[in-house]
Amino acid sequence: MKYNKQQDFFDYDGFVEKFKPKLTTDDCYTPPAVYECVANFVREHYPNTKDKKFVRPFYPGGDYEHFDYDENCVVVDNPPFSIGSKIVEFYLENKIPFFLFAPSFTIFQNSKKGNCTAVITNANVIYENGAVVSTSFITNLSPDIAIYCAGDFRKQIEEANVVEKKKQTKLKKPLNLLTAADLGAHISKKGGELEIKRRNVVFIRKLDNYNKGIFGGGCLVCDEIVEQVEQLKEQLKEQLKETFFIKLSEREKEIIEKLNREYESASEYASGF
Repeated sequence: MKYNKQQDFFDYDGFVEKFKPKLTTDDCYTPPAVYECVANFVREHYPNTKDKKFVRPFYPGGDYEHFDYDENCVVVDNPPFSIGSKIVEFYLENKIPFFLFAPSFTIFQNSKKGNCTAVITNANVIYENGAVVSTSFITNLSPDIAIYCAGDFRKQIEEANVVEKKKQTKLKKPLNLLTAADLGAHISKKGGELEIKRRNVVFIRKLDNYNKGIFGGGCLVCDEIVEQVEQLKEQLKEQLKETFFIKLSEREKEIIEKLNREYESASEYASGF
């Protein structure tokens, strides 16, 4: 690729971004209210944790295999899901008590190891990176139990999740900023068609006046494109409001007429008594 000094000069942020560590689907930072809910559940449901210290070895850059585990600790944390099986095996081999977040759809893959319990909640947790994951848990704190369906626990988690959502400031993004999520929800999902020329967009990862990145990235567009997008959104809204009346066939009309006659005959018969 040909080096373009002028381009790199004006895209300094993009140049710096290349050297930043990239987040993966494992980087699902746990909302504090959700973690507190989980910790309270563990305290209440497992009496053997009453006097134990809860530890979280899965902080960014942490090394769970060399973490300082003492005899009085219990791991209550949200590990990287991609290596969940390896983590569970490590804790079982080293006899370290744990209660771990896990994706619901793979919960049995890990729970069959050793004497683990699959705590099934299927709670949709909105993590701080924006990912929504159906979440359950795996633990070795109740070795006699293979599966525990925890309905009340699920409610508590989702209520805690609502608390976290309320804490988040609701922001109205500029119309000239388009994201894949918005275009998908307001246009593609509603059957709309739209093409935007490459020359009319500039892709960005963040806005200068907003200290957080744009989840999934976005692009800046000119005012003319904004007008096209907004007009299309309105058209699609109106189309969805239209009611399509399905006409009955002649055969179906005859069936209904027969049902009408039978209903009237039954009513006349009943009224004769």
